[in-house]
Amino acid sequence: MDDNSAGTGIKHRVVGYLYAFLYFISDKLLMGASIMGWISVGAIVLGGLLWLRSGFFAWFAICLTLLLVLRITHRIAKRDGFIVFDALDEYIRPLDAEQVKNYQKFDLRASGIFSIAGREEYMFQRPIKLWRVPFGDHALMVQRPTGVYLYQFIEAGYIATIRPGWLVYGPQVISALEIDFKTTWGPEAGETEFKWFSRGEGSQPKRLKRTLYLGFDSEADRDAIWDSLLRGRLD
Repeated sequence: MDDNSAGTGIKHRVVGYLYAFLYFISDKLLMGASIMGWISVGAIVLGGLLWLRSGFFAWFAICLTLLLVLRITHRIAKRDGFIVFDALDEYIRPLDAEQVKNYQKFDLRASGIFSIAGREEYMFQRPIKLWRVPFGDHALMVQRPTGVYLYQFIEAGYIATIRPGWLVYGPQVISALEIDFKTTWGPEAGETEFKWFSRGEGSQPKRLKRTLYLGFDSEADRDAIWDSLLRGRLD
């Protein structure tokens, strides 16, 4: 991480802590139920007990209101993928980045939709492997806890934008890239086997808009992948 991370605004840091908390309580299980579920039950029970003991319905209403605020905030965070991305205002293409070779693998973290035949799943800050394939395209692979592998593919000719910046997650400020692209990979598009070649007219499946956030441990890796993605668009 370099000194640019210090420029991350207070708003991004506050929301980063909030989203990290909301992701934690919805992702972690306690005795088979999410912590969010236990908080919901606890708020209702506590409100009811306070109402019965004091005779004031206002206590119950306050607990329900706080629970409703928590639920609405969680829905907003989930809609955003729990992502807090602070894009750099000014940036230039890395000029001295490592030249990524075909099939050279990188270990990093990613957030976004990954798929396999008949299913897709949103992954949040999961460890992945990324590698470049001929013609400037890139493949990404993530392993679920069950051992199943899910994939995503970025074709060079269908990248819309690439933005460097910082992912803010709790106290962590992570060097990152935001990549908007279109892909034919995923059950919604009907693609069950990815093909690294152009199809004839009339045989193109539906292309889906996707956004991936890649998190890096080093600026060198970020610049190398950033440069590789850009070179792919020009190849």
